[in-house]
Amino acid sequence: MKWVIKSMDRGRRRNFYLRFLGIVGLSLFFVFGHISQAYAKTAESTFPPASMVQSAAKRALPSVVHLDIQKESPSDLHLSRYFPLLTPPKAKVGDLIKARFGTGIIINPQGYILTNAFLIEGTRKVRCLLLDGRWFDTKCVGMDPKTDIGILKITKRGSYPAIAEGDPKHLSTGQWIVALGHFEPNKPTIATGIISAEHRSSVLEPETPQDFLQTDTQINLVNTGGPLIDLKGTVVGVNDALLSRIAPLSGIGFAIPWTIASHVAQQLIESGSIEHGWLGLQVQDVIFRSKKGRLGFIKSVMVLHVIKDSPANRAGIRVGDIIKSYGKTPIQNVTQLKRLVSRSPVGSKVKMKISRHGREMTLSVTVGKREETLPSSDLKERLGIFVIPLGRNSPKKQGGVIITWVDPNGPMGRAGFEPHDIILEINGKPIKTGKDIEQVLNSLNLGGYLLFHAVDHRTGRMGYVQIRTR
Repeated sequence: MKWVIKSMDRGRRRNFYLRFLGIVGLSLFFVFGHISQAYAKTAESTFPPASMVQSAAKRALPSVVHLDIQKESPSDLHLSRYFPLLTPPKAKVGDLIKARFGTGIIINPQGYILTNAFLIEGTRKVRCLLLDGRWFDTKCVGMDPKTDIGILKITKRGSYPAIAEGDPKHLSTGQWIVALGHFEPNKPTIATGIISAEHRSSVLEPETPQDFLQTDTQINLVNTGGPLIDLKGTVVGVNDALLSRIAPLSGIGFAIPWTIASHVAQQLIESGSIEHGWLGLQVQDVIFRSKKGRLGFIKSVMVLHVIKDSPANRAGIRVGDIIKSYGKTPIQNVTQLKRLVSRSPVGSKVKMKISRHGREMTLSVTVGKREETLPSSDLKERLGIFVIPLGRNSPKKQGGVIITWVDPNGPMGRAGFEPHDIILEINGKPIKTGKDIEQVLNSLNLGGYLLFHAVDHRTGRMGYVQIRTR
């Protein structure tokens, strides 16, 4: 009897627990349901309304033109620099079509059109189509491949719808923007996203004065050369390049900030060309612990290499110097310094404040004309690197070159090489300049093997690495 009573008590307790767990489960279901709905509404509210995007696009699209481009030569192979997956891997020059298309932006009522330089390079004829259906012939005014800006002008006199310029002071990371394109006649494209980063440099070429806006907006061949606008319909950048369609870089696009694009455009309109200031320095970002203040750290730039007989060399700048300011502007990063130097008039004198072994001094540098300091295409195409001489700073005091840029998908990148690593020898031959590497490459067949004697910049350890060239 006692056993039966205990059994009944145990059964009641079990039913009680089951009911309790059921009530708790239902409560959690309703609570989390409300939370998920609230989260969905909050997430939905963070996206700009379609009406706002449409209104911004409607304001800017009359200034966005379709470009019908005919080339002197059918060679479009250099497009792989910007859109590697759009060029057939085994295509020959003769197999590529002579005509192609692109997007441009009318930047003033006189009919000047801004687009990417790589789109109109080597063109025979370019016609533009406005949103209202009118076709016009254009002429090339000038190009600047270093910033990838090209200017066309509608040959027929008239008044044309110019795009409204945005205020760069209101530009910020996380801001919603819209990329517009007009790749197909009468079929403009609209893509939305945010600015995910500012002041991105060394994206396409490490030695050029590039200063990109990074965005997750779809930038591709359909809208390259078109405007990147804010939700007010004013232009903030020029669509330029898609880094990769392969994870983890999928969807990362780059646009030229309007402050740079408009400056270059004005110079091209006035003179047909532009001269970029040049100092002859290789620099890198550094961070120091602050002795004063609450911030704790100070961002600055350190000199890694000074080119012989360059403006910086003549001014007395040395390897290891910390650049504190350029003119009246404090320097915090490499991109900022490149931008300031590039926009400095050639021949102008600029005061530079530097710190050398803890002692501050001011030097006067005469800005020179930017030199073509990039090595031959062999280093980039066959190895995926750029280098500069290291000279007396090499570990063995016997020369060497320091890597300034590495293509992560190239032979050197796949082998683990990084910027600032040092190459001392290749196949037993001492390397002192980029030309020494070119000579070794020229002695090999395509796809040959090289044995590198190198120094890891992270650990300072030397070792040998075998690499197969492209």
